[in-house]
Amino acid sequence: MKRILDLFPAMFLLLACPALAQDRQPEMRKWVQQLGDSRYHVRVNAHKQLELQGRSAIPLVEQATRSTDLEVSRRAQQILAKIRAAKPRPAGQQKNLLARPLVRRGGCGTKTNNPIKGGLTWLKSQQRSQPRAKGGGSNGYWQDSEDWAAPGTTGLVLLSYQGAGHSYRVGPYREVCKKALRWLCTQQGKDGRISGRGGDPMYNHVLATLALTESYVHTRSPLLKGFTLRAQAYLLKAQDDKTGTWRHTQREGGNDIDITVWGLLALKSAKESGLQIPGLDAARKRLARAIEQRAPPEKDPLALGTTILSRTMSGVDRSDVALRRLADQLVKCAPKDASPQARLIASIALFKMGGDYWKRWSLSLRAALVPKQQGKKNDKLTGSWNPDGHSGHAAGRVYTTALHTMSLQVYYRYAKSLGR
Repeated sequence: MKRILDLFPAMFLLLACPALAQDRQPEMRKWVQQLGDSRYHVRVNAHKQLELQGRSAIPLVEQATRSTDLEVSRRAQQILAKIRAAKPRPAGQQKNLLARPLVRRGGCGTKTNNPIKGGLTWLKSQQRSQPRAKGGGSNGYWQDSEDWAAPGTTGLVLLSYQGAGHSYRVGPYREVCKKALRWLCTQQGKDGRISGRGGDPMYNHVLATLALTESYVHTRSPLLKGFTLRAQAYLLKAQDDKTGTWRHTQREGGNDIDITVWGLLALKSAKESGLQIPGLDAARKRLARAIEQRAPPEKDPLALGTTILSRTMSGVDRSDVALRRLADQLVKCAPKDASPQARLIASIALFKMGGDYWKRWSLSLRAALVPKQQGKKNDKLTGSWNPDGHSGHAAGRVYTTALHTMSLQVYYRYAKSLGR
């Protein structure tokens, strides 16, 4: 009897282990998804979050290889194989986390990384430290030439920080991101809309929604989940049923491509978030059909880039003849002649296409942006870019600097693999 009693704890654990393992499946799935993500900054954030918890990625991944979930086990084995195959780097080469993916994935090291740092440093200095006189909320927002565009501008700047791997949990700009997110959340109405007073409500909402969704994807914070779900729900509600696109107000009809392309990215981010959003797949299909029905002008980099992005996100292969024809037209457009938004969208599209398309475009892009960044001669403007005269929504110095910073981040913000 004594031997049986001695064995009871071991028997209990043996019987309980499957249940315990089952309880940990969602957590394992989350970590495996983030550690194996094709975007560099998501993987970095995952490693840093584990470090803050006093945990290591390798034991966790090794445990995940024994998961009863076959998909989790398969992905964990792939991650473990890459970790073991990686060659150790000298300690001095591991200090700059952002410079490493630049060289590996088609970037140019510190020649691009330093301008990005300069842009983020300047943007930090422009974050408002006092609440707005109109519109309420806390401090922590950005405002350019137009007061009504503050939510959209704040969302855009927040995206530039998130693209460099920063969040309200990780990195030297934690407080910057935290204040911006808190302010955006205070601007959300009961219907989920995030917009200023007057101006262009959908411009504000779509950028704020994209920023919130990406922040949720990076952090998986339950604090952001509700705000993100409500913002995405309003975005779907505002989509025009007939055209599948967006304009300045809810279901206005027609297509403002400046807003629609942000909606395209916001819906893709929502899909990657794993959130259960009713009507999301149907909305993405409507938008894809709408973009396909409009033949983009040959010399319009924004329209061409939007069409390429829509097709690649729908799973069209890079070898597709029609897709390569669009890329041929896009790469002929000079970055220096494009608007800041068009440069960014074209950069994402051609980076996804890869190969000679990206090599040609990236050289022209750096030549157009890096020399024009403000240097140390003017301390108040160092790291920023002058508004270049192209039309756009409230296109001031903050808007321009945020977009140019994001264009230079394309190397490690987006994946070349299609559909990501």
